[in-house]
Amino acid sequence: MADLSKRITRQVGLFNPTIQEGLDILFEDPYDHKSNPNGIVNFKICENKMMSDLMIPKLQEVTLDLGDAELQYTAPQGFFGLRKEVASFLQEKSRADHNILPERVLILNACCSVMSAVAFAIGDEGDSYLLPVPCYDMIASFMNTYSGLRSILVDLDDDFSLSVDNLMKEYDIAVGAGKKVRGIMLVNPDNPSAKIHSKSSILEVMEFAKERKLHVIVDEIYLCSVFGDFASSLSYSNEWPDPANVHYIWGFSKDFAYSGARCGIFYSKNDRIVKAIGSTVNFVHTVSVTTQLSLYRILKDKEWVNNFLSESVRRLQKHCKMLTDILDKYSVCYIKPQGTPYIFIDFSPLMKESKATEEAAIQLYWDFLHKGRMFIPSNINNFLGKDCRYFRIVFGVSRPELQEGLSRLDAFLRARL
Repeated sequence: MADLSKRITRQVGLFNPTIQEGLDILFEDPYDHKSNPNGIVNFKICENKMMSDLMIPKLQEVTLDLGDAELQYTAPQGFFGLRKEVASFLQEKSRADHNILPERVLILNACCSVMSAVAFAIGDEGDSYLLPVPCYDMIASFMNTYSGLRSILVDLDDDFSLSVDNLMKEYDIAVGAGKKVRGIMLVNPDNPSAKIHSKSSILEVMEFAKERKLHVIVDEIYLCSVFGDFASSLSYSNEWPDPANVHYIWGFSKDFAYSGARCGIFYSKNDRIVKAIGSTVNFVHTVSVTTQLSLYRILKDKEWVNNFLSESVRRLQKHCKMLTDILDKYSVCYIKPQGTPYIFIDFSPLMKESKATEEAAIQLYWDFLHKGRMFIPSNINNFLGKDCRYFRIVFGVSRPELQEGLSRLDAFLRARL
């Protein structure tokens, strides 16, 4: 039998086996309030499942008028009408301090593809980038897929704030070891802590990046899913120390509760990187024309979009409170979310002898899954973190799944505490 490539073997090695095994168990027996009410509640996969009652009728409406365009290719950079509407949307929702040109907006099949494309553009095989952690572990995989770009993990501060001191330290260690560092990856609001990084901290990181001639990739996929004091990086671009080396990511999956669209957005003021990505890797990352035209028609209905996003935030806050009420009932500590569909929770009191060790955290992960019938990932097996106390729960699930999951969580906590 012929061998597989080193690239794909390397990618397989990036997956945490405990998470993969958990996913296999989940997908064999997923909760469904009608067909499988005893199935496993999915508190792991971060989707907004609260808005189908509004999104499905809208999708049915915008896909009624099919024509020849749906049967044909469009530009690899994306359907220009959608690029214009996305530029207008980002202009408004980010309160951008500059004119976002549609020519600088690219449409790719999901944000993971955007990350892969950016990594392919900024670094060569064996180069590195700085990744503050804890962080969703698949980002390291996405950034590595084609480019071979390697992640250098940089600890956030104890309160999950960005630390330029830590970035400097890890950068110096890497350069001293002969590594070529090409960029910094930022996620705001943070995943998994749901903490909003301040304007001042982002600009401080950008200043550090300018001094070292690094690219800064800013992922704001939860742009319209915040209920804290959030300033998009696009709203202060005139203060970016090096505008040509800042690149922006957004997508439809979270804010529009439409992860099935597989539609991610890349934007940069750097025309060179926009042209490079748009004329090369975009060819293998195009979104179906039917999907692009549907999203174009949705964005054109400004009133519907505004009402939808407002209702989504309202439901997020409601679901968040339903979960925190349970946690507060048992005096379980957590990081107060400032947006996003998830919360980061200190479950160390549930561990054996209340000792937060890696072994205890993984055992609790399995207990949640097998005994509690809930898929709740740990900081150490899903977010590249070192602090064994924390687990993330996604509360942006459907109302029936949330209610069932909270009932199970209540019973689990009552039995353990």
